[in-house]
Amino acid sequence: MIQFYRFLAGTITALLVLLITAPIVRAQDSITVLGTTVGMQNVAETDWAISTAGKGNSFNSNFKKCANHSQPGCGLATSGNSWNLMAYRFDSLISLKLSNAQADALGMDGVEAFVHGRFWSDIAPYVDGALPAINAEGFRQRYAGNGWAAQVAEHEYELDAAEAYLDLQRGPLWIRLGKQQIVYGEELGIQTLDQVDSLDFRRHSLFNYSALEFSDARIAEWTLRATYDASNLLAPLHQDNAQFSSWISPDFEPDAFLPAGSPYRTSPAYSILENQNGISRARHKLVYGAVLEGKMLDVDWSMNFYSTPEHVGWFKYVGPPLIGGAPNPGVFPIDNFRGAQIFGPAGGYRDSLITREMPRINIYGGMLSYTLQPYKFPGAELLNGAQVRVSGTYTPDKQFTGPNTLNPASPTVNRPITVGEINLALDVERDVRWTERAPSAYVFLEYNYRSRSDIFDDYLAQPAYGNHHDFNLAVIGITQPLASNRWQLVWVQSVEGNAGGSIFEQPAVVYKPRSGQEYRVFWNFATGTNESYFGPSRYMDEIVFAAIYRF
Repeated sequence: MIQFYRFLAGTITALLVLLITAPIVRAQDSITVLGTTVGMQNVAETDWAISTAGKGNSFNSNFKKCANHSQPGCGLATSGNSWNLMAYRFDSLISLKLSNAQADALGMDGVEAFVHGRFWSDIAPYVDGALPAINAEGFRQRYAGNGWAAQVAEHEYELDAAEAYLDLQRGPLWIRLGKQQIVYGEELGIQTLDQVDSLDFRRHSLFNYSALEFSDARIAEWTLRATYDASNLLAPLHQDNAQFSSWISPDFEPDAFLPAGSPYRTSPAYSILENQNGISRARHKLVYGAVLEGKMLDVDWSMNFYSTPEHVGWFKYVGPPLIGGAPNPGVFPIDNFRGAQIFGPAGGYRDSLITREMPRINIYGGMLSYTLQPYKFPGAELLNGAQVRVSGTYTPDKQFTGPNTLNPASPTVNRPITVGEINLALDVERDVRWTERAPSAYVFLEYNYRSRSDIFDDYLAQPAYGNHHDFNLAVIGITQPLASNRWQLVWVQSVEGNAGGSIFEQPAVVYKPRSGQEYRVFWNFATGTNESYFGPSRYMDEIVFAAIYRF
């Protein structure tokens, strides 16, 4: 405990020094060394989330009201927690660019390199008075081949190379080799075209600041990517900015879930995910794809194809759940610390060991985008200048965790449901000038549709969600800079239309007093029925404070 207080005192001191010296700190642009341009920027950030839910995460109470951690089945309870997050982060971004002469000597038109190092730590479990073990699993989700992640992680901290790649350009050909994100699509609510990289939910609030979209959650993979400028080849077809991109990666990374005991956990704490076998089988499968895109008659378009092991996978028990009608102790071991009475009081407190299978899926999709030209009719000013984008994907033979896949008594236990899925998004965005006294506001409208699964879990729509066979989500976002341009007011609302409906809101205030400094305050608030999607997420209500310094 003394060591912890020393650590906390040191952290606070460092933050005060940073705050005091911030006005004189300037972001370093670049320097030239032996003809090579070297750029470096460091980013220090804090993220503090205070719970406003008035209750702890129900998934950590193991269906039993816990007064303290000493009771059976209450080892990971977060009832009465005040802090959801108290995170500290440091990012260092280093870039190198060879001069034209140096690149030409290598037979290239351009040579650049980029490395993004990242450190992240969350000390909320210690500050909140909970047992250190409450989040002890933290980042320790290792499996065969995990060294590809270029990550060192123990308990509540992570140190990794978020990105590290080399860019080469010669004529119309551009190649990027290294750990990188592959990003297509700009959807805010549900990933539609943006399905190449898996997501890591461990580094921040489950509902992170909306403007970041998935940029900090995507897991970069070691990839060879090539883009060829095909404008000249397709010029006879009246194509502008046409290009063909393709990539291949031996580095499949699955979605990384929140550990048991996290305030944001979305499954019961007694459910222990055993990743080893399923991921080991998926690790050696390639991730590859191609995109052809261009512009014709003022319409931007793309045709997309991705092939990858399924990011989330479908869930099953690690072995037969029952033996002779009795619980298999290898699947449901006795655990009085965080177990639950899965088989009633006589069965004792048990864990449930679950694994996941990640079969290969092929995703076919595309996008059309058009900026509306000025029209002259009543109300046209609401549409003029708006960008309208339609994107969609189809995944045949996708495997889902079905309603009976994890039912020990079901004859179809440990069997997925295989069915095709359609994923669509309609986006409208434009700048709106409400008054001459304030800058233009950015307005974003989106409708998402999934024909089979829900927004996070990739479960087939189940009775808990009203027996719907689809998932509908509408999103509206408004960003209004104020006259000084130092302040921004941001509001995002997501409305989910199944089983009575539910709403998630995130109002935010952003303050940028000077270059290199940014402060954010936002509120995550969910409401709805217990059968809807956001309704059961009310335990995640919180106010988040973030401070970012770039130097």
